[in-house]
Amino acid sequence: MKKIYLNPKVPEWMDDKDLEERSESHMQKWFNRPYIRTEDFGEDTYQEYVERMKTCKGYELETEEEFNDRRKKDKEQWLEWWSEGIRYDVRCLDGGAWDRTTNKGSYKTLEEAKARCKEIME
Repeated sequence: MKKIYLNPKVPEWMDDKDLEERSESHMQKWFNRPYIRTEDFGEDTYQEYVERMKTCKGYELETEEEFNDRRKKDKEQWLEWWSEGIRYDVRCLDGGAWDRTTNKGSYKTLEEAKARCKEIME
């Protein structure tokens, strides 16, 4: 059985390039090869939020207190779903989409994500 990649380095265009435009070597390496990508809740400061929202016309900024309250609630909800604090996403370039990898599920533990990869590779 092939090795399961965890947070592999993939081309920046992995999820934004027509399958027919990819090289043969790329397709040999990645086609039908599931991998796991981890996501955590992520840190976001009020200053980063303000900078990011400057480009959104007509959006009314939250106050710093509102922002912090929302982030606290969002983190609590994140941890309800992803109790380890990390979400394990399984992705696979399998032709399910013409220009990107296919989402094969999000899992609470690394073991669950590995099991899903093994199912795909069978």
